[in-house]
Amino acid sequence: TRTEFSSYDFDRADLQGLDSQRVRVGVEQFFRPMDEALVVRLSAYFEQADADEDRFSFDETRLRGEVIWNIDDASAAALVADYRDRDYDAAFSTQEPFARTDERFEIEARYERKLTERVNAFVAAGYLDNSSNIQARDYDGATFRAGFSLSL
Repeated sequence: TRTEFSSYDFDRADLQGLDSQRVRVGVEQFFRPMDEALVVRLSAYFEQADADEDRFSFDETRLRGEVIWNIDDASAAALVADYRDRDYDAAFSTQEPFARTDERFEIEARYERKLTERVNAFVAAGYLDNSSNIQARDYDGATFRAGFSLSL
């Protein structure tokens, strides 16, 4: 079981009202069906965000599954499936005077390589479908990412 309390500060953003306090409660389970080389991770979360403006406040349910294959001591490959259902609290805008709702599904394949004790490089490719009742937030397509991660 995992519980997180977060505070987001968007003072530098052009759009006012994004600052929020969030609470996330969930469960996460790891399975190692064969040995340490293969890991299956399943998680379910509920998150509630209370933003300065109600149109940015939301309730979200999230389900995630991940299969990780530790190829060797320095590299791993993963397949991730992630589903989110998010309902906002207030009207999106004066042009769209109703609360926003999003359903998001993403699938991604990822490869990660350890460069140093604290730095990893990664590449990922996938597909994202965000179904929304707000036209500008309704989109789908291929995703590509590459970068570095740092462990402190």
